[in-house]
Amino acid sequence: MHYYGCIYRAPLLAPGSSPYLVLPHAKIERTLLDQALASGQIKLIQPAKAVNLIRRSPEAISGIRYQDEQGIHEAYAPLVVGADGHKSVVREQMGVEVAAYHYDHAYLGLEAQRPTHYENAMRVHLHPDGGILLMPRPDRVGVGVLVAADSANYWLKLPHEKIDVEVNAYHYDYAFI
Repeated sequence: MHYYGCIYRAPLLAPGSSPYLVLPHAKIERTLLDQALASGQIKLIQPAKAVNLIRRSPEAISGIRYQDEQGIHEAYAPLVVGADGHKSVVREQMGVEVAAYHYDHAYLGLEAQRPTHYENAMRVHLHPDGGILLMPRPDRVGVGVLVAADSANYWLKLPHEKIDVEVNAYHYDYAFI
């Protein structure tokens, strides 16, 4: 949806397709970034954190202050896009409110190669430490794991091999990844 109403309508299920809609956010974001970089009109600075907006007037934003490993810098642009995460400095300084709901858990989203014998069915496996949701796609399986709400840094710092071990520990008689 858009300010002016529906801008695109897609069928829920295309003939011969998987019956599940799984949006691979990392791939979507990577594609958008690749296209922006290919334009030659942007410069990517990573890692960096938005500090605050630069305003030409109370209503007009002309840039952003950001912090990287070398310190605080300013960048000016005719369009500033707020894509700085769920605790967005840009959104906050624009005055856009969000009704945050604080869950007692978090969702860890993974992908794995789809075994040839895997049936075309979504599965939920319950475990005392958190549930696991398996979502089949034509050649991959989406794996969603419920983890402790404050464990994001732990999971983000784990090497892939350790994530496999941790997720597989959630169920004793079936290896998910």
